[in-house]
Amino acid sequence: MVQSGTFDVSLLDATGSACDSVSTLTSLSVDGQPVTLTGAAPCFDFSTQLNSRWGLNIITGTAHNQAGAASTFAQSYLRSPQFSAAAAAAKATSPARAAATAQSVPDGFYVQLNQPLIDDNNRNDVDDIATLVDRVLNGTDLNTLLPTTLVNTYGTHTCDCVYPLDPITVYNTSYRVTRGHLTYGVWAVYGIQVNNGHLDVDISLYGPISAPVSVQGWLDPTCVVACVDRSPGITANVTGTVHADQVIVTTSADIKVQNGVPVVTLCQGCGSVSLVNPQLDIDWGPLQFLDGPLGLTNIANTIVTSFQGQIENAIASLIANTVPEIVSSAVDGFKPAPTLILPPPMNTVLNVESSFDILDVSGTYPDGHVNAGISVSVTPATPVENGAFGSIRRGGNIPIFGTSQYALGMGMKDDLLNQVLWAAWSGGAFEQQNLSVDGCNAPGGQPVRISAMLPPVVMPGTGDHQIDIGFGDIYLEAGPPPGATVTASASASGSVGLYASMIVGGTITIDPDTDHFILTPAANPDLHVQIVTADANADIGALTSQYHDFLACLLPKLLTLIVDTIPAPSPPIGALDVPGIPADARWGFSNGTVARQDPYTTVTGNVVVK
Repeated sequence: MVQSGTFDVSLLDATGSACDSVSTLTSLSVDGQPVTLTGAAPCFDFSTQLNSRWGLNIITGTAHNQAGAASTFAQSYLRSPQFSAAAAAAKATSPARAAATAQSVPDGFYVQLNQPLIDDNNRNDVDDIATLVDRVLNGTDLNTLLPTTLVNTYGTHTCDCVYPLDPITVYNTSYRVTRGHLTYGVWAVYGIQVNNGHLDVDISLYGPISAPVSVQGWLDPTCVVACVDRSPGITANVTGTVHADQVIVTTSADIKVQNGVPVVTLCQGCGSVSLVNPQLDIDWGPLQFLDGPLGLTNIANTIVTSFQGQIENAIASLIANTVPEIVSSAVDGFKPAPTLILPPPMNTVLNVESSFDILDVSGTYPDGHVNAGISVSVTPATPVENGAFGSIRRGGNIPIFGTSQYALGMGMKDDLLNQVLWAAWSGGAFEQQNLSVDGCNAPGGQPVRISAMLPPVVMPGTGDHQIDIGFGDIYLEAGPPPGATVTASASASGSVGLYASMIVGGTITIDPDTDHFILTPAANPDLHVQIVTADANADIGALTSQYHDFLACLLPKLLTLIVDTIPAPSPPIGALDVPGIPADARWGFSNGTVARQDPYTTVTGNVVVK
């Protein structure tokens, strides 16, 4: 890895030596350009300048000697002015292994939630946040949130009677009102709209809202009467109904990042909860005795006021607990899963850590939207490769999405994909013994072992390609492992050792069912093979051609297997415990459209439950 130059093509000074112990070298070309040899046989020095693109570069060369023989070489290197930080700390229990840590990729995933994902005004499908809130509210029993006592003024006092009469405890003139089961209509989330940096929330609870009430009253007999009659006083009970037309809720919510997670708060003092037209229907009958001392109209007003206060306070608390929780959890669900498991033959586990960099609410309805930048760090669970550098890094501007054409826009940054590839390499995904991949047959059916010197790298595409991916140097050995008996199935050419480097164009799309990314490599990659070990009588040209074709199949497939494990952010709404939604339900793209906004691969579309 070379930390040098710019993100554009840069000149790189290269020096080296070329040796031939059999015949004196007469010429050398590097990357198709002749270079001057200095010094004396058998080894000559040379220096040149290379046009070096950002990312992986393959150096090729050809040397000729006086005997007319030619020798070729192909080696690769990574160049960038910037790499992620990597730290290696050798463990005493395993000196050959070290723990690598990766610097987070800022805005590794960048998402934009447009108004239809916040609220599409359709409660028949659960493809927006407002419908989640609606489902939770309609699954909540208000009776569990309300006290059963509306008013209670009941009390007693003691009368000290004249001797020989004993003292007696008598009622205060008072009453107690208790509520029965509250019935009501349905909740309706009229709208959650993105407006001027916040979310405007408009919710109603339809009526009739009604509950039976029981009123028990007590009348103080006065101590003069009680001491003589030996009675605590008069008591009676009547029933009635409290009811209202509906409840109207308006509020506003702010969303911000706090300690890497989305936090939603309802503004204080800018909203309201109103019980519309609360009334009491009751026949006071036997409680007429309370009219004189307390006033039945006053009692009725107190009951209605208490009913209204309890309903409004309970609903205010319910909204304050529900809206922020659902909104923040839905947004937080766009973080990637904490683990990536690479499939066979790699069988490598990658750990993923993520947090929110930014949350920005902007625009006005219906073009308002919420933008979220998610910082992501990917590391191998069990590192086996380490170096001074972490993953290659290029940075770049965040993507720009429309506001009305779709519900969701999402971008995956090249730096994040490069960190996944680096973590796979660091975790030993490309350290393979007896490698076998379906559809790619090694020449002669020999066992194949590979070791990657560098991680694969995603680079800006050339030609018609969205991206280019560089992969090299890969060291390959073919043939029986050391000490093994050569079998009849082994190639007649025996064991082979080679280096290979490849740059292949590619296109990234998305699986419409799983929402995993799909890499489609271009045909005919730019692949270079340098045979460094072979039997003395081997046909180097034939071997080079055979292994070129094998590696042109194998290496793109290995890259495809890794990219195909990466899912687009897909909030697990089933984990929100919303009534009627399966526990494994998630949001995914509907007819997702993949495009390229360098350095991001973007996906836009509507959202469905999967």
